[in-house]
Parts: sequence; C-alpha cells; structure tokens
Amino acid sequence: MLAGLGAPLLIGAVWGTCCSPKARVPLTPGREVRRAGGLLLALAGHPLLALGLVVVWAVDRTMLTRASHPA
Repeated sequence: MLAGLGAPLLIGAVWGTCCSPKARVPLTPGREVRRAGGLLLALAGHPLLALGLVVVWAVDRTMLTRASHPA
C-alpha cells in the first residue's frame, strides 16, 4: 500500500523538479534517461527488456560514433 501511494508522489515530485517545462533542474534527454529506463525495467521484474534496452542504446551509440555524429 505504501508503494501504491508513495510511487505516484515520488514520480510527481521528480517530474516537477526535473522534467516539467518550468523545472529547476532541467535534464537533457540522454544517458541518464536511458540508464534510468533500464534500471526501472530491471527493478520491475523485466530483466530481459532492460537488457534489450541497454543493447539497443549501445548499438545506437556505436553506430553514431562510427558515423561521426556524436549523440
């Protein structure tokens, strides 16, 4: 029950602080978002999806680096 009430409040606080248009600490979409996505998928009990996300990110990063387009 605590997770059911606490998780939405935590998500709202993080969104308001970092992701909203008037955020005090704006985040650039990049490594942090992808790492957080992989971590959250793993914590939610989906380790294969988390691994897939990390692999897709690594392949994308490698292809961009080889094509001289830094992400």
